[in-house]
Amino acid sequence: MSCAPRGEGAESSRDIMTEAKPDLPTKLISELVTDLPGCTLGVFIDLHGFAGVVVELVGRSLKIRSHEGSTRSYNGDGLRKIYGLG
Repeated sequence: MSCAPRGEGAESSRDIMTEAKPDLPTKLISELVTDLPGCTLGVFIDLHGFAGVVVELVGRSLKIRSHEGSTRSYNGDGLRKIYGLG
């Protein structure tokens, strides 16, 4: 997956998804581990029990919102250690 480079500062690298996309295909977190967090905005992710759309990228973290409306934040580096490229 290829995407535009993002800034490295905490606030300068904040990206937000403003429009809902309910027809997105589900991707397993293990399929995206090399792209975390950069290319995941708008992607529907299954995190082994919590599934939702990546709605915001802040620094090295991503915020995922479920269909039910709850939002959780995950650190991209931590997910990479758990699911792939430790």
